[in-house]
Amino acid sequence: PFRPGAGSPPLNPTKGKSFPGGYDWYPCQHERFVRSNGHDFPNPTSPWVNNITYCGGANGGLADCNTTIIDTVANVTMCAPGVVCHNYTDAPLKPQFEHWRVISWPHPDYVASIWCGGTPLVTYNGGITLARNKRSLDGMPAWVEENFRAAYAKFGVEWEQMCPSNNEDCP
Repeated sequence: PFRPGAGSPPLNPTKGKSFPGGYDWYPCQHERFVRSNGHDFPNPTSPWVNNITYCGGANGGLADCNTTIIDTVANVTMCAPGVVCHNYTDAPLKPQFEHWRVISWPHPDYVASIWCGGTPLVTYNGGITLARNKRSLDGMPAWVEENFRAAYAKFGVEWEQMCPSNNEDCP
């Protein structure tokens, strides 16, 4: 059976804050920011959506999934400069809302962000590094990684403790 966080390494990017790594380390996790025509995703109410796919498990690729691919959609808007607001259309606990804050964008292909969100039962937070048309961070210039390391450190997040993902064989 799938248990969130089961099989995850003991990483903790926010020391002293009791946030064990795991949620952002699901296999095959993809964030696809795409235009919506209003009929292509469940309940789109904005011109842009984040089509999110992942599976249960811990890191790795498709072979590490212990569930089928999970597909969810969030309506997205730029609700403030550098802040992308996510309003999930198909969350099991509505409302589910997240604020993603861009903390560094030194290269056109790489963005560092931190986020916080919640459902009626729980609040949560994390960080994610996004790459345009990439399946891993292999090939990211060293100077971009150093920039991200410094940017995350300003928010008390340790780069070495973040959960790296490799989605090369994922759909």
